[in-house]
Amino acid sequence: AFAEVIDRYPYATLVISYRADGRPGIDALCRLIQAAGRAKPVVRERPHQYALSRKASAEVLVISQR
Repeated sequence: AFAEVIDRYPYATLVISYRADGRPGIDALCRLIQAAGRAKPVVRERPHQYALSRKASAEVLVISQR
């Protein structure tokens, strides 16, 4: 699904808000972005407590410019 979104908007800046322990992992998501011919994305992480989860996690922004 991510590959389809990345390919659908080839000239747009993509900002993906993602849970740090989500699947696929952040590294895999970044590789997918780069495989589409985009520059290495900027990744910013911030601690976040999700309402339906008891374990600590983080919210990650993956920012990709063309």
